[in-house]
Amino acid sequence: MNVDMEQMDSLFKLTHNIPKIELHAHIGGCYRPQTFMDLCLQKNLDIDHIDFYNVNIATAFEIFKVGSKLITDAATLRRVTTEIIEDYAKQNTRYLELRSTPKSVGAISTKEEYINIVLEAMSEMEKQIPSMKVAYLVSINRAHTDADAKEAIDLLIKVKAES
Repeated sequence: MNVDMEQMDSLFKLTHNIPKIELHAHIGGCYRPQTFMDLCLQKNLDIDHIDFYNVNIATAFEIFKVGSKLITDAATLRRVTTEIIEDYAKQNTRYLELRSTPKSVGAISTKEEYINIVLEAMSEMEKQIPSMKVAYLVSINRAHTDADAKEAIDLLIKVKAES
């Protein structure tokens, strides 16, 4: 195959400059590779079983499983949320929908605190990147109860009303 590098460069620039939307970005699944590795090392998590060079659906779910153990404090949740927004902005994304199931985990003591951290990080980043609109979608885990789903929705309504 004869690849014209000038055409490839031109195509890359064209696609980069097209404004984009992202409707399905998981907070627990859009880690920067270095952040993922740093957090795994900090938390002493074993990731030797994951083949990062041959990612398929099974591997993706393994990455999600590990990823769910990485966000256990406000600073990490804020960092990951902020980095996701920065990374999508670099790709000329104009509208981003972040999704995550609110949880009380580690030093994040309530689901309401989790939601507030995400919304605060989004608000800060929208000030820094006014060309991008970011929305937060509360994910409902199908494995949880109807009461859990209602609680998550009620919390989001409450937090939004307070802001």
